[in-house]
Amino acid sequence: MLACNDFHVQEIGSRGTTLWLLAILTALSGCAAPEAPTEISDLSRFMVREFENPNPGVLRAGVSNFAELLDAVDYDASTAERAVMPASLTEDDVFDVELPEGIDLEAATEVAVFYQSRHPVSAHESFSVEADQLAAEPNTDMYERAFLEGQECFGTCDCEALRTVNDITRQNMLFELEFELKKDFRHLETDDGRAVLVARAWTEETFPATGSSAELLQSWTLDVWIDSDEGARRYRANWAETVFDPPIDEDLIRVTTRNGMDNALATADEALDAR
Repeated sequence: MLACNDFHVQEIGSRGTTLWLLAILTALSGCAAPEAPTEISDLSRFMVREFENPNPGVLRAGVSNFAELLDAVDYDASTAERAVMPASLTEDDVFDVELPEGIDLEAATEVAVFYQSRHPVSAHESFSVEADQLAAEPNTDMYERAFLEGQECFGTCDCEALRTVNDITRQNMLFELEFELKKDFRHLETDDGRAVLVARAWTEETFPATGSSAELLQSWTLDVWIDSDEGARRYRANWAETVFDPPIDEDLIRVTTRNGMDNALATADEALDAR
């Protein structure tokens, strides 16, 4: 099945025939096929940076390369073995969103995790349009999603994106944090026709915690879901900066964040189990 934004060419006999016709049209137009990085750090930054690119081929190139990376992961490995440390984001990567005033992107702690979901992309996509996200969020007292665009039509050819703003309250033994998170979703396909969901999330201001001197200065997240026979293969990268007094070692923050992300991905599957 072709993605909604691709050239509209009548199907003649088979998908192979259609792709052959597309190749001819591309060659005749003189347009080279978009390219995307293949290394995980560069590819993560590429997906954040190109999230709103109006050319559907650009993101398709990115998610097709992501599919190759996700297919090669050993999902039976430990959380630490399924984790990577992507490079820092730059201002060029987030040029099209509002940044919290005075932040240093290089000060964010970066960590990413691969995860094999039991559920297909379509199940995750259906859950993304629900207002109450609490069931999928561990250590969270409130996660309410409001919709800015696309709630009624996301996942169809009538919508290019789902745009949301989320009011979240998280609590642990040290503090309680209330913050607002912007999160947008795109529905895509790989070159070989596998369903893909991509999300980009970010904070636009800083948020002090209650019960301590901690403060969330910035948070950026990239989520990728790609269908496989076993369910959606997932990738979540997070770049975040929370300051503490007294300071906490960054390696400890990274390990805690990594384990928390893995737990959150597992909790999302449990939420879908109960549906």
